[in-house]
Amino acid sequence: MTKVAVAAVDLGSSSGRVVVGTLDGGSLALDEVHRFPHEAHGVDGDLAWDLDDLEDQIGIGVTLALADRPVAVRSVSVDSWGVDYVLLDPAGQRLGPAHAYRDPRTARVATAFYARASREERWAGSGVKPDDINTGNQLFADLSVDPHLRERVGHVLLLPDYFAYRLSGELGWGRSICSTSGLCEPGGRRWSADLLDRSGIPAGWFGAISADIAWRGPLCAGPWAPPDVGVQVVNGAGHDTACAVHALPKAGNDAAAFISSGSWSIVGVETDEPVLDRAALEAGFTNEARADGGNRLIANITGLWILQECQRAWRLDAPAADLAELLAWAERSESLGVVLDTNDPTFMSPGQMPAKIAQYCRDRYDRAPSSRGQMVRLILESLAVSYAAALVTIEAIVGRRWDAVHLVGGGAYNRLLCQMTASATAKVVIAGPAEASAVGNVLAQLEVAGVITSDQHRHDVVRASFRPHTYTPGPQQPWLDLGRRLKSFAATKQD
Repeated sequence: MTKVAVAAVDLGSSSGRVVVGTLDGGSLALDEVHRFPHEAHGVDGDLAWDLDDLEDQIGIGVTLALADRPVAVRSVSVDSWGVDYVLLDPAGQRLGPAHAYRDPRTARVATAFYARASREERWAGSGVKPDDINTGNQLFADLSVDPHLRERVGHVLLLPDYFAYRLSGELGWGRSICSTSGLCEPGGRRWSADLLDRSGIPAGWFGAISADIAWRGPLCAGPWAPPDVGVQVVNGAGHDTACAVHALPKAGNDAAAFISSGSWSIVGVETDEPVLDRAALEAGFTNEARADGGNRLIANITGLWILQECQRAWRLDAPAADLAELLAWAERSESLGVVLDTNDPTFMSPGQMPAKIAQYCRDRYDRAPSSRGQMVRLILESLAVSYAAALVTIEAIVGRRWDAVHLVGGGAYNRLLCQMTASATAKVVIAGPAEASAVGNVLAQLEVAGVITSDQHRHDVVRASFRPHTYTPGPQQPWLDLGRRLKSFAATKQD
């Protein structure tokens, strides 16, 4: 079989990379040609992404991907985190900053936003959890500050569609990324005319939503390539979690339970259609589109961001410890016997994370971690318990139990977290691929090219290429005790 190569631009909220994936027979190999850090910055009092730097870094990566290689790259596709977007003027030029989802401006207009359509109405109309970070909330905040945007804006593109536009010159709106916005009908196949109208957001800012796994247009000439290089820009699956789920190493086509573990942790199951039960709304779950046309019922949990913020704080001290050392210390440390509610607002904002954790524990338990190792253990135990609680609730809503859960993303590298998750969930954990978003991006492009011909073919390629590691559950009692502490937080919130 002829070797086939494609390039995946995979953007996370703290780093990005460009990866060349080459399929040779039934095996897929990844070559990371460029990796770069990035973060949101303050811009005139707002929190925004540096789009110029992101575009420059994407250009560097695509240039390296298209350089003289043994196998010529056929196509390129971009995936990123959800909800954030770029405003374009009628001529297609960028208008204003691209706000980051953690920007606090949406909280200031939340009362007015939900007065137009309640949280329950927005859930029923979109299947998406009402949340200040959603695209609809952000656009409403933009219009509240500057009503003249109605006349000045020509189009709104979510981030991966914006960068695909910059690479191809073709406007487009992909289903998986648009389904994160809170402005689509359940399933993400059409914009909700009702929600747009009731939110005061012009429907004309958006074009028709297209299915994932589709051509977008030829790569434009630019710093990354001369004209007529024959490379296509593809809408593989614009949302990074949709890409990650597309890369699950499944043995068959049955629906899977999964955890995508990164800065955010996304815990969920595959379903055929959106799940709109009131129980799902009350549990804080959301529905997002899969690349293959199905649905994901998911819980968004603040994830390894908490550990990453601790590492950032500790790097300012000497001596600094790398992640491997921190995990080794955590494994040797005694459990504090308590749990963090990782979705508590305390842990949402950057800065001073070790101090926040210590104060949180003193306030609730009258004790705090005595070392970095114990603090890391506390974070990982709290994540594992949160994963278990989310899965129990999801299984109750869909009326099905899974014996195994796939854990993909950066957390798959974290052996301690994987074992804790197996024990906390009482499920077999199938860990890997760690680079699932990039892998799913590559696989979707190979499907567009007709090289991967079925879902089963895709699953076979993943299992043959990445050899996931399996973890089996350990003793249950300590995890049941921690789980009861987490449930007490949920009960307190409801009261």
